[in-house]
Amino acid sequence: MIALVLAVWMQAAPSPRDAGLAAYKEERYEEAARLLEQAVATELDYDALVALGVSLGRLGRNEEASAAFGRAISMDPGRPEARVELGGLRFIEKRYDDAVRDLEGALAIRKDGYTRNLLASSYHLVGRSDDALREWNTLGQPLLGETTITGLKHIHGGVARRELTVREGEMLDVDELRESRLRLEQVGVFGRIVLRPVPREEGKADLEVALKERHAFGGILELLGTAAGNAVSNKARLRYSGLFGSAINIGVGYRWEKGRHKKSASLEWARFLGIPAYFDFAGERETQPYDIAGLTTMKAEGVSVGLRRVLGPRSVLELGFRTRDREFSTVRADTPPGVIRGLGLGLEHRFWDSYRRRLDGSLAMFKAGDPLRSDVRYPQAVTSLRYEDILSPPDGTALEKTVIVARALGGWGGDGMPLDEMFAPGAASEMEFPLRAHKIRKSGVQGQTPMGRSLGLFNIEWRQRFINAHAFQTAFVLFYDAAHIGRTAQGKASTLEDVGVGLRLSVHGVVLRADYGFSISGGRKRALTAGYNQAF
Repeated sequence: MIALVLAVWMQAAPSPRDAGLAAYKEERYEEAARLLEQAVATELDYDALVALGVSLGRLGRNEEASAAFGRAISMDPGRPEARVELGGLRFIEKRYDDAVRDLEGALAIRKDGYTRNLLASSYHLVGRSDDALREWNTLGQPLLGETTITGLKHIHGGVARRELTVREGEMLDVDELRESRLRLEQVGVFGRIVLRPVPREEGKADLEVALKERHAFGGILELLGTAAGNAVSNKARLRYSGLFGSAINIGVGYRWEKGRHKKSASLEWARFLGIPAYFDFAGERETQPYDIAGLTTMKAEGVSVGLRRVLGPRSVLELGFRTRDREFSTVRADTPPGVIRGLGLGLEHRFWDSYRRRLDGSLAMFKAGDPLRSDVRYPQAVTSLRYEDILSPPDGTALEKTVIVARALGGWGGDGMPLDEMFAPGAASEMEFPLRAHKIRKSGVQGQTPMGRSLGLFNIEWRQRFINAHAFQTAFVLFYDAAHIGRTAQGKASTLEDVGVGLRLSVHGVVLRADYGFSISGGRKRALTAGYNQAF
């Protein structure tokens, strides 16, 4: 009789798993944790492990809770519940980067509003505003409340506000935010631009637009840094930004390098005459000697007008007109004198823009000839792809900690392209096509490296910062450059490869550059060059 009663009682009594899950649902977390620990000690069960982890977390035993969630994920990586709970635990612990990783994994398995909202909040708290906004937008949030603009002392607030495409009372859309940022970048009077949504009550957010303005000649350290970079290459430039507190920049330049003097002036004017675009006007007069099959010196003067317009969140369209009158001391088939006059069309597009990675593409075309009565007639096109990968967590400084950057470029010109318009890869303080062991000029004379009507170019750099102070950063660079130049002025195609090292110095956002390259494609070419801004 006793044995029968005991057997009936054992069949009726719940297992530690079932009793633990019941206690968990009734929020009796101490009892649930004790029973579920017994249950998973003898037999692993996914739901029991998740409930155990939540119970331990509610009791403040976070390390043990994390271990329980980890065991559940290992047991069934195709289910999202343990990842969601682990992400929530990391969020509570303020380990937001870890929370992002777990919540991204959960959302990839199953779309869920709670998970998405928690992931968006985690993105926001690690400074990934665009990613946060993208997730909130999927939920139809947030409605934009107030927009505030900070950082302006001299530039009128309307210069910035008119570039914003977001509207108060409407959903703050991530694409509109990106378009607003791109428009502000094109204005030319803002050195640093941060657009940050600030969540308020449920489903609503304000927008902070933090700007660092460029005004007058800039700060003394910025002015000195720019002057030093220019002086190394025998030139001086003076730029006044934000004339009358508006989006007007003016500049003048003079180059005194032996044999190739140059005078230039420029005017940048956003929304000139109220037109919703960004205008560039430039004029120059220069002298440039060449030594290819004999010495010849060009004297030229000309003007150019460019118009840029933002097309959505990722694209910028450019239209241009250029006229340039040249004469040569020795006239040859590739140095025809007269006017080059033509129209240009360009497009820049960002294919990929994530927290750490970017892929940008560009296409620029120019056609000199009829109906503009150009004395020289030829077409030209240049296209490129540039990839940047920030391997360390981005901190928004001019020199990020660890970065890999690569660019592939192709250029083509018609058979009528003259010598002074040919592609000229090489090393210089200013180099459009970096090939850093081969100096473009020697004592001011161009023609040291092949110049051609077609070009294939590849550049890659690894940049590593080793000093990061308040307004001062330094980094070293390892680089590889390769170029194939076809239909050359020298008569035969050339393929050149260079490797080298560089140093970067940033002072208040102004980047000074020094590179030493040596050739690995034959010969003993070496070059040391300095300037400012990155090589590409």
